[in-house]
Amino acid sequence: MSHGIAIGKVSEASGAKVTTVSYYEQIGLPPTPPRTDSGRRTYDRDNIYRLTFIRHARTELRNRPDPHLVALLAGLT
Repeated sequence: MSHGIAIGKVSEASGAKVTTVSYYEQIGLPPTPPRTDSGRRTYDRDNIYRLTFIRHARTELRNRPDPHLVALLAGLT
């Protein structure tokens, strides 16, 4: 299996902590990434873009709830 991007690099690139990335996966926001034979999650650029969007959207919702943004985030699950 080819190796994608490690969760630490995804965390760094998206601005979300590793624990936050894992939490988002648990609640179903991004799709579950594939795993290597050793069980490590592997990500790609799309995962980074999606996680960055989710992080910014959640921050925006805390500041100013927007029904359109809520609907958009709901559609990601």
